[in-house]
Amino acid sequence: MFVATECIASSSGYAIRQENGMSGGTTVPRISDPAEGVDGVRAAVRRRLGACADTVKFYADYRKRVLRFPPAAWPGGRDIMFIEK
Repeated sequence: MFVATECIASSSGYAIRQENGMSGGTTVPRISDPAEGVDGVRAAVRRRLGACADTVKFYADYRKRVLRFPPAAWPGGRDIMFIEK
């Protein structure tokens, strides 16, 4: 078997967000091992290797998209008639 355990991602990148914060409420399993900075990634890799992983997966994000207003037009698209103030 070629085993890959949880992936490593930034702490704000692949977290499942839920609104039920009460004790005894529903919980969801985490989908990534959060890591921030060089030392955090190094520690996360060691945790993955300690969990007997044969390969280490990284989820690397690019910069978040900046919402543009008005959005870029495309051929055949209609112009904005009423711009928000």
